Amino acid sequence: QQSPPSFLARRGMSVFCWSGLTRIAGGMGRSPCGACESESDLSKANNFCGQRGLERPIKLEGQLTRLLNILPEHAGIGQSLREFWATFSDIDLRPLLSGRTWTRHDLSVLVQVRRRCLAATHPFTLTLRALLEGPVWERLDHSKSRSRQHREAAAAEQASEQWESVLVVQRLLGASRTAPMPLRFGLEHVLREAQQRRERYLAQARAFQLIAAFLSHRDEAAAEDIPVQQACQEEVQALVAIQEILPPEWQRQGGGSPRQ
Repeated sequence: QQSPPSFLARRGMSVFCWSGLTRIAGGMGRSPCGACESESDLSKANNFCGQRGLERPIKLEGQLTRLLNILPEHAGIGQSLREFWATFSDIDLRPLLSGRTWTRHDLSVLVQVRRRCLAATHPFTLTLRALLEGPVWERLDHSKSRSRQHREAAAAEQASEQWESVLVVQRLLGASRTAPMPLRFGLEHVLREAQQRRERYLAQARAFQLIAAFLSHRDEAAAEDIPVQQACQEEVQALVAIQEILPPEWQRQGGGSPRQ
């Protein structure tokens, strides 16, 4: 197993322990170094192999328990995480909004699905930590720098650490398989590129932060003593609402693959 970049160790962020990261994010994903599992292994581990051949949109035909087969308990990270959300966006849930008599078993299935979706937002919490916390994103204090050479060295080190942070997120979110540091373009280009990608991933992570808050609120509401029929209808409405606000980058392209 590969060691994490040295800058992570210097920052003391134990959350980025390579072996622990996949447990935090869902347990079945790829390590940010990309070396632990092959893409096919990830697909098998997350039960997605059979789902990729499903017709789109995915019609449940009244078989609610199919949701538990289509959406795995552990979404994982990387491309597996993208496949989870793309598959979720493909499911035609609207027929469930009316004309069905619900049971307690149905409610149990819907709650499980919602909690799986909530768990699949955890990597975005890690993304926010990676791209917001720590001295790597703080403005450099040059007041104590003795020379121009020292300032340039500090700026280059920070640019390197910012780029590595972005690459960690790209592996976490499955956004890019190859993204070498563009050193040939100079320090200014590296900083600009890192900032642009950072803003893009932050926007996505914040959208999923809202999704997580909404799903967590549903967990609190579910604890209330309300009729099964009403509870199930509210669970379905919540899932449909999540489909509506899912960022476009996490929906499926016309060609059948999750967007990048």
